[in-house]
Amino acid sequence: MKSLVMRRRRTIKERSSVKMQDDITKDNLELIRKLNEHSGVEYGWYYNCAIYGKCKATEMRVRFDLYDGISEVIRKHIKDVNNKNKNSR
Repeated sequence: MKSLVMRRRRTIKERSSVKMQDDITKDNLELIRKLNEHSGVEYGWYYNCAIYGKCKATEMRVRFDLYDGISEVIRKHIKDVNNKNKNSR
């Protein structure tokens, strides 16, 4: 239900005086800051209770958890993409 409401918040906001926003924890905000500073990530963002970053090498979205090592997640993502591309040939 929450994701449906948050997806339509612009329409709801235009039709009423209701303001809506998603709460983000300090820890998640810190993770986004670290993603934005990491050389392997183009930028990070928060969406639907999860943190994502755009991998520079693959230009794909990657999901991050609070206690993941950013470099390790990027390395694994690139390896998985390369393996998938090899298998599809």
